[in-house]
Amino acid sequence: MSTPASGSVQSSNPPVDPTTAELHAQLIEETLKRTNGEKRPHDWQLKVALDMLAGHDTLTIAGTGSGKTLPFVMPTFVLKKAIIWILAPLNYIQEQQVKDFESMGLSAVCVNQSTRWKETKKDIIRGKYQVVISSPEAFLDVDKLHGVILSQELADYRHFVVVDEAHVIKKWGGEFCVAYSRVGDLRAALHGVPFSAATATATEAIKNAIIMSLHLGAYRSLQITNRGNFRPNIEHSVHRMAGGAESYKEITHLFPDPTNIKKTLIFVNNVEQAKGLVHELRQHLKLTGDDRYRVRAYFANRSEAGKIDAAEAFKAGQCDILVTTEALTMGCDFADVELVIQYTAPNSVVTHIQRMGRGARWPNIRCQAIMMITASDHERAVKLSGGGRAREGKPDDFLDPKREEDELLGNIEVQEGAETAEEETEVTTHNKNPKSRWFGLDNTDVISNHDEWSQLNCLE
Repeated sequence: MSTPASGSVQSSNPPVDPTTAELHAQLIEETLKRTNGEKRPHDWQLKVALDMLAGHDTLTIAGTGSGKTLPFVMPTFVLKKAIIWILAPLNYIQEQQVKDFESMGLSAVCVNQSTRWKETKKDIIRGKYQVVISSPEAFLDVDKLHGVILSQELADYRHFVVVDEAHVIKKWGGEFCVAYSRVGDLRAALHGVPFSAATATATEAIKNAIIMSLHLGAYRSLQITNRGNFRPNIEHSVHRMAGGAESYKEITHLFPDPTNIKKTLIFVNNVEQAKGLVHELRQHLKLTGDDRYRVRAYFANRSEAGKIDAAEAFKAGQCDILVTTEALTMGCDFADVELVIQYTAPNSVVTHIQRMGRGARWPNIRCQAIMMITASDHERAVKLSGGGRAREGKPDDFLDPKREEDELLGNIEVQEGAETAEEETEVTTHNKNPKSRWFGLDNTDVISNHDEWSQLNCLE
């Protein structure tokens, strides 16, 4: 465990007493005022904000679209000199959060490769920004934010460090992104500063990994708020594909009417699938000229301008179908998505839950969440589940990466339904003239009840 370094930042002001009715009322009043009366904070959001103000470490587990980001900036509603330092994994998340916070009347900035660093650094040091958002690499770099946080000019500010999408610590914290495995090192320099973490998907093992990596509760008490991620307005189903992973034509059955396309997110596991599906859907929907941009692709190695343009077009309703890789799995705030499709099995249950959670972020919208699996995926799932019966196991059975890959669908009981297409689908090299089959699942078939969702998300 890291130990405090000499010259580390200490808490300059005493923690606020969270029991005062006046503070509680002030947080509610300020939130309503800053959101034009649209958002009254929930009790759990108030609890998280009050825990932060009291100087506690916090861990928040709440479903996508539940509002878990709001509590992290609420301390600035009642403190005159406070800075919230947010670690976010993707540039798009950072840019989006800046817009969200600015709409609440907060001064916010993100630091990434498009930032004019010298100017931004001066502005941060002179206290221009209440919220600063960047990647773990920037916070660990002494020439970037690590040095700024430690600057004497900010010594009399209350500091709060927030790690958003904290499950990434376990998911990306190895060879893929070493900086995530080192986020906890910040505590050595920021002794006395409370740390907060948030995620929508945390099994017991992921929760423990977050706590250990960030040393939550090591220097102060840890307050955990666990809302789970059960979403009653998302209807899950499974489609067993007739062909293999490149049988792109099969997805067109979900879009029978080119004049009535639901707002749709399609998640894929690689760039080639994204390109193949975009091409197939544009052909199927007969989109030409500028209309072809009604179906677009989003993946990591596109230019930043291209990614932002695609995401903003989708958000504004100028794009109906967005096909995306892992690059847009986390933090994207598209409130009115009515259809989410996972094209071929993802690499983990946690990834699947994250992706399906992108739908129906407005509570008055219902969303279909469909996982399209190949025949071999289905056969493996049936074998692993004991001939179609859901096997019993601990929630953390899926946390070993190799086991996750093999057992991804092992806890889903697939039920045969009616054939949806009378015509023959595209012929593949290994399966001639197959027909697609749909397997209807309601929420109780995927995970049998709310209690099991609670288990999966380690509700206490």
